[in-house]
Amino acid sequence: MTRSTVEGNHAMDTSALAARILPDLTLPSQHWIQPVLVGVFGVPGAGKTEVAHTLARRFPLLILSTDALRLRYGLESGVITHQVMDCLAGQLLPQHIGIVFDGIHLGRTDRRAVEKLAGAHQAVALLLYVVADSIVIERR
Repeated sequence: MTRSTVEGNHAMDTSALAARILPDLTLPSQHWIQPVLVGVFGVPGAGKTEVAHTLARRFPLLILSTDALRLRYGLESGVITHQVMDCLAGQLLPQHIGIVFDGIHLGRTDRRAVEKLAGAHQAVALLLYVVADSIVIERR
């Protein structure tokens, strides 16, 4: 379901936001036999988005980016954004659409949530930790 428990109107808001976003997504033309959920995580400036885009150019993957969703749809917080991403993935993985989560949190709980979400939809979970030299990160 979602990474965090949401109660009351927030649960409805998350579903409503996902429903509003879903038609705007450009889905890959190819589907997977067994869907894939790739979680890309790392410190800010490490190159997560670049890795996500490289994967999506090479494989039929839809990128769900925390930064892009917050900016485009004015989402208030990282928690809400992740819940919307989870909701979208919950609708797309059963359709055998591969997904890249760009910008998930670094914590073990968040990584396990990606694995659990994938497992709930018989998808393969792949976790990529992106690293970069501190000089590169400072430049970004």
